Amino acid sequence: MKKFKTINKKYEEVLAWKQSISNHLWWSAQTCNGDSEVLVTKFTSILKHIKNVHEWEEDGLKKTCEHPPLSDEYKKQKLWLLPDSKRYELLKEIICNKKCLTDLKQTKNYVHAGRLESYHNLTLKYVPKRVHFSFKAMYIKSIIAIIDHNFNLSK
Repeated sequence: MKKFKTINKKYEEVLAWKQSISNHLWWSAQTCNGDSEVLVTKFTSILKHIKNVHEWEEDGLKKTCEHPPLSDEYKKQKLWLLPDSKRYELLKEIICNKKCLTDLKQTKNYVHAGRLESYHNLTLKYVPKRVHFSFKAMYIKSIIAIIDHNFNLSK
């Protein structure tokens, strides 16, 4: 997503797709079942979606977007990109960047760090960094943080 920083304000239609592309990236990683090729295929399918193409043929196979059908009202409100436009080519260059796709393959196992971050924030409640504790106090407070975190995981 760093590549979007290079896009200036004259390409507002491209910037309007930034959040959708980010969401699509996360969805692709979550649903690829550990297969890096499926991950790349799903992620690059956003290039069809941004042109308002939701059914297409690829390698002799019929492909479709996995989202529910879009309402006519939604279709009218969205800033779709034309396939031969400079804006589309700019987005295609960013999404199909060889280095980006190579790096993307490494995320095939989709490990989200949200729970770990949540645990570390909870640990700060019991063991603030600004206070010095003895080893025994740190140990006990850490165990309490672990118990608290594990208790709230199912909620």
